[in-house]
Amino acid sequence: MSNLRSGEIWDEAKKQEWYATIINTLKNRAGLEDIESHIVASETISPGDWEKRGVYLGATFNLAHSLNQMLMFRPHNEFECVKNCYLVGGGTHP
Repeated sequence: MSNLRSGEIWDEAKKQEWYATIINTLKNRAGLEDIESHIVASETISPGDWEKRGVYLGATFNLAHSLNQMLMFRPHNEFECVKNCYLVGGGTHP
């Protein structure tokens, strides 16, 4: 799933399309043909929904997986200037 910079329109139809894709993938690749009969409740959350909840551009994974944001270029989890202070959550990467 992308963030809101992609220009993709995340309306209800698009969310349902993604939901159907995921269900069909589970049926076909994992052999879970009866998965729908086991679903009691579901919620499909799009990047637009995440942005409404305060996640910038709906980007739940935050940093990109590009060369300049990989390995030693990623932010460290421990603050270098504050002892025993660590970054945690969806925007941090080990």
